[in-house]
Formats: sequence, structure tokens, C-alpha cells
Amino acid sequence: MKTLPMTCLTLCLLLLTATAWAGDVIESGADLWRTPADGNTYYDFGKDPIPAGFFCTGSAAFTQRVVFQGMPLATSPPNALGGIDTVIHRLDDATFNRQGRAVTRVRPAAISLVASAPVRTSCGNFGIEASLHGRQPTAEMVIVKEGPHGGYFHSALSLNLRLDFRPESGHGKTLSLVRRVDFPFSTKIPWANAPGEGGVVSKGLVSVDSNGDGVANKFLPATSNFAAGWSVPAQGSKALVPVDEFCHAGYGGGDQHCYYP
Repeated sequence: MKTLPMTCLTLCLLLLTATAWAGDVIESGADLWRTPADGNTYYDFGKDPIPAGFFCTGSAAFTQRVVFQGMPLATSPPNALGGIDTVIHRLDDATFNRQGRAVTRVRPAAISLVASAPVRTSCGNFGIEASLHGRQPTAEMVIVKEGPHGGYFHSALSLNLRLDFRPESGHGKTLSLVRRVDFPFSTKIPWANAPGEGGVVSKGLVSVDSNGDGVANKFLPATSNFAAGWSVPAQGSKALVPVDEFCHAGYGGGDQHCYYP
């Protein structure tokens, strides 16, 4: 029997490895997140003031930093996603190349945030709720595979937010404005091919409130074989570990959204 030269064996092994990487696909799907009430998620109106006269005649320009926290999304069936308040849609299947790198597009699918405390103005106090408005921009996600069960990813994120200011007194109309928020690429965020204990999974049979009116109106895709925010177990451990929290920070530090799976 003939023996293959060492150079041929090396080349064959490289080709087999490249084929294995290239054949691995992260399917499109939904990533589900919770926004904690820890003061780390905020919108800074100091960098983008609300004009004078917005709240009532004679009100001053609004320049406060407003802290937000998650408010669970309305779903059908009710409570189908537990405390999830943010859903990001990975739009495309992502195939790993021979370097173990894959690229997809992401778009916000639903967000439900509420100000942690009413804001005070000369026209009274207002509670604020944040949700998505209209068609949402797409951004890029780069996924890196470090082993058979996961790795890390980087993701930019852009969204069109509607901010509803509701008079705390219950009198007067709700005031609304729309702002675009752009977050540059994140730091390394872990992923695994399945969530661990306590992770939320969607089979694609759940609809959510995508526009902040309290009515579930949009079916979500399934969560697929990509569990964002979950770390692959360390050697000798069997339990998948969720990241404590990571943050998308806006340009210049004016805005920030922090969440965990």
C-alpha cells in the first residue's frame, strides 16, 4: 500500500478542517434579552435636547439624562417570554469560513423600556416609555467560533426609538418624539449553541408588541442554534453560564443600553 507524502497529508488535513468550519451554519433567528434596573441603561438628552415648549407653553429645553429599565414585552400567548424586554432579529443564516468567522445582519424586532423614575418639568412630572418606531435599520454582526459549542461575537446596533411622555397626573395627552440611536461594534460577547438553565427559548409561535401599544402584533422567528450571552462551560464543568451584563455604548458616551440573556 502506498504511503501519502507528508505534504499531502498536511494539505488534506487542512482541507478537511476548512470544510468542517465552512459547513457549520448559524441559522437566522431571534436573540432575547433583559434590561436590568441597575442604572446602566440611559438616554442623555444633554447631547440631544428636547426643544423648549415641548412639554407645555414656556417649558425650558430638556437636557436631563434619563435612566431606563426593562418592562416585559406584551406577548401572545401571555407571558410567553417571561421578563424579556428586547428582541434582536438575526436576519440571515451565517456560514463559518475556514477561519471560523461568520457574518450576518441584525435588526431590532421589539423593545420595551420604561424610565426608572418620572422626569420633573415645570409642566409637571412625566413617565417615559421607549419602544420601536417604524422600519428599523440593519447593522452587522460578526460571529467567531472558538470550539464546537460556541465562541464570541461583535455586533453593531441601530434603532429608531419612540419615546412616549405620559403625564404622571393622568391629565393631559401623551407627548411623543422619535430619535435614532446608533451603537458602534460591541466588545466580545459570548455565545453558545444552546442556552443554559433559565434561558428563554422561542419556537416561532409567539407574537410580541413591536410598537409599544400593548398589543402583541408581530410573530417572532425561533431562537435557533445561537444563544447570545451564554458562555461555553469551562473544562470540567457542565453548566452553561450567562454573561452578567454587557453594554452597547453610543458614540461619545451619550446613550447606553445594557442587557443580559
